[in-house]
Amino acid sequence: MAENKNAGTVLEVGPDLLRSSEQRTGGRVPTPKYDEDDVLSALESCYDLGRWLSAKRTERAYSNDSWLVETQAGDIFVRRSSPLKTRRSVRFECALIDHLVSAGYPAPAVLRTRDGDAVVEIDGLEHVATRWLPGTMFKRNDRAHLAVAARALSRYHHLVAGLPTDLSARQSSALLDVHTAGLQKLADAMEVNTPMMDDAVRVGAEANAAFLSEQTELVWKQLDDVLDDLTYLIIHGSFTTSALLLVGNTLSGVVDFDRARHEVLSVDLAYAIDHFCRAKDKHGVKHIDKRRYLKFLEHYRPTSPATDTDIETLPLLLRAQRLGKVMKRSGSVMAKHAVTPRRPKDAAGFAEMLAKERARVRLLEKHLPDPSL
Repeated sequence: MAENKNAGTVLEVGPDLLRSSEQRTGGRVPTPKYDEDDVLSALESCYDLGRWLSAKRTERAYSNDSWLVETQAGDIFVRRSSPLKTRRSVRFECALIDHLVSAGYPAPAVLRTRDGDAVVEIDGLEHVATRWLPGTMFKRNDRAHLAVAARALSRYHHLVAGLPTDLSARQSSALLDVHTAGLQKLADAMEVNTPMMDDAVRVGAEANAAFLSEQTELVWKQLDDVLDDLTYLIIHGSFTTSALLLVGNTLSGVVDFDRARHEVLSVDLAYAIDHFCRAKDKHGVKHIDKRRYLKFLEHYRPTSPATDTDIETLPLLLRAQRLGKVMKRSGSVMAKHAVTPRRPKDAAGFAEMLAKERARVRLLEKHLPDPSL
């Protein structure tokens, strides 16, 4: 039987919760098996929504479990959070959504329980219910949708810019975490993989790893010089094509706030550009489409709080983002190696990844237009 620990406890959810945030732990962890019907039944008893008539699992659940639930009071979205989410981080997310909804932003309104709670703890995990928002997914080839996405991010940044800034975010920015630890992960992954490579592959991998290491040193030195001049606010943290809902060419919803945190504005903008402006060249190498990139910024800038410095550092942030992914994948290689020793085909795949990432970083370094123009 699912155990609800919220009885008689009202969780504090309000603006004060937005003064600081917890960095979401990366990765995924296995979750214990549970009885879905028991959990939904326990949740039904917490809300004054009449009977819950049906529940269907959503298809876009990666780190959380979620359902579309039809109730007598209308459709709702229910999320069972990952064990990596703390109660405080879920409360932070709810407070942020409350702030946005009160300002008219199309975020999914957080529902309160009979006791006034925003969060329900069952089996040690946090559960949240929100209004279901209508709409269909973003269409990558629709120019109108690109403009909608850029303006939606701009308005979000505008609405959170007036909230208190967590000054400690300047010392705990995720941008600072990758450099030293990341370089060591890359070196460790090379040490494990190169003995299994053919000579030609090994020479290429060593050259590519050296280039990526040098770029990492250079990029993080340049970032360190400008971090104090950048804008800090509560970033969305996952503003991608899957975060938007549209009815025709009209924005109907923005979702996926569970990675929101105090961070550099440019991190949010670079992450969005990487997703909304991504393309492939004739060799299959992913890159940022120049025209989409400039068009996105054209629609983003007029109402955003981004400064000229924030915009000028975008190419640097985009390179940092790619280099950070190389270091993260190197760490994953080592984690897998600790469980199952790498094989020659794994080493070949690692070498191929390094080659592709070198090509992507070079494209960002040499061919991305100046966003300040």
